[in-house]
Amino acid sequence: MATTDQKLLQQIQYAVIEPPDGGQSWPSQLWTRDEVLGLANQRQDRFLHDTLLLVGIAILSPVNIGDHSIALPADWTRTVSLVWRGNDGIVRELQRAETFEADHAIPTWFTTNGTPLFYMEDDVPSSGVVQFGPAPTVAGTLELLYVPLGTTLNGNGEILVLPDECAHVVKYATLADMLSKDGRGRDPQRAEYCEQRVTLAKQAIDLILEGWA
Repeated sequence: MATTDQKLLQQIQYAVIEPPDGGQSWPSQLWTRDEVLGLANQRQDRFLHDTLLLVGIAILSPVNIGDHSIALPADWTRTVSLVWRGNDGIVRELQRAETFEADHAIPTWFTTNGTPLFYMEDDVPSSGVVQFGPAPTVAGTLELLYVPLGTTLNGNGEILVLPDECAHVVKYATLADMLSKDGRGRDPQRAEYCEQRVTLAKQAIDLILEGWA
């Protein structure tokens, strides 16, 4: 059964002794509805980013002769792999690099064309783009395997993109942040416990995705 954001918020309300109403009201005034939703969205996306639990595929095109960068999908958070597919039939997985590495490995990467060998997400000319080099001598496409943002939780019944078995992670992660907040609701011991539950879930997912040795 799919987990909705209202069900998630209600579970959080039970944990902090707020009247359970699907996350609509927080009478204690220790937290607000928008605040809790913001934390839940942040922790959901961080969990997806850290675990690679869900990935998407995007074809970035067109990549023209001489291009050095191309826009990433709007929901991109992390690159898993980037593959160059040239119109001449050459297919090559690009290696992640930094500007320092690129400049020392191939000093002419920005001034001469060739088959793309690497990509960079830091030190790029603008946000939301991936830079690669050398620039291609033929046109082609880039095949991106990436971690996307999760469904935006708005408290109106949105279904979590996470599998039901992992939905509790967002609950505990959100509670960890709520209970770490300065004020009357601060509870470091419970916050630490919640964070431990998140860490345990990440370790379990790592084992599942890597396979049993």
